[in-house]
Amino acid sequence: MRYRGMKNLLMLSALACLAFLYCRTADAANWVQLGTSDDESATLYVDKESIAGASQNVVRARTKFLFEKPEAFESKPFSQMLVYVEYDCSTKRSRMLELTFDYADGSQETFSLEKEWAPVKAGTLQDESYLYLCR
Repeated sequence: MRYRGMKNLLMLSALACLAFLYCRTADAANWVQLGTSDDESATLYVDKESIAGASQNVVRARTKFLFEKPEAFESKPFSQMLVYVEYDCSTKRSRMLELTFDYADGSQETFSLEKEWAPVKAGTLQDESYLYLCR
């Protein structure tokens, strides 16, 4: 009987440690607001914990767009979009690597991309992200 109690205690301790580690990983994001669209319908955030250099002049980060009113993708409304983006700081270009929609019904959909490099347009939320990440 003593062995069984010890085994259960060890199993419970192991599960508690795993739960703690999982929660710490999930909370590891450190979102910082970068800007709001001119019409104030969208707000852009960057996860400071995700910022990493891919090469000498290229930086990657996770960004999040929160929309005041739900937008639609393939007729499904969403209010949050996560974008894993890459910037070439020397040429002021960007490309999306991954796109995730958080739909109003609670579901989520992620798309892996490798979009072509495109110029960053001045005065946009994308430009705010570029200026922050390539400073």
